[in-house]
Amino acid sequence: MFLQPGKTPALVWPSPITSQGMAAFALAHGCYVWALGLRPVRPRLLLLLALAWAGAYVTLWPCLGGPYVPAVGGYGALLAAVAWRALARPPPHLAVATGSLLFLASDLVLARDHFCAPVPRARLIVMGTYYGAQGLIAAWAPRASPRWKES
Repeated sequence: MFLQPGKTPALVWPSPITSQGMAAFALAHGCYVWALGLRPVRPRLLLLLALAWAGAYVTLWPCLGGPYVPAVGGYGALLAAVAWRALARPPPHLAVATGSLLFLASDLVLARDHFCAPVPRARLIVMGTYYGAQGLIAAWAPRASPRWKES
């Protein structure tokens, strides 16, 4: 629901990245963090993902301007938080962990293509990883939902 105003219109039809689209995605990724929970913490994994995002952000920084400097930084940190929560879950949560990493890949290619320089076949890469991420997270969600009491 939150993702619709964000990526789909921006990728299916050529259009600029908007703050409304980024906000919609940030809200959706916040929901993913909430659904994944905050236990177990796994601080080393958090540090690793924070350093990985910082490295990616440093490569994007020269291409960003105006409000996109903090917006891309915060949005990427939120993507890294989703990956941290997904990867921190004990096995067998391979689907959601892979989906979270595909989201990171999708949005990094999208940012590079949009803000820095054209990436060959960017739309194919971004949409393929985006829909793969959504499918894997959706495949995980029913297993993660609480069992309903039947009487």
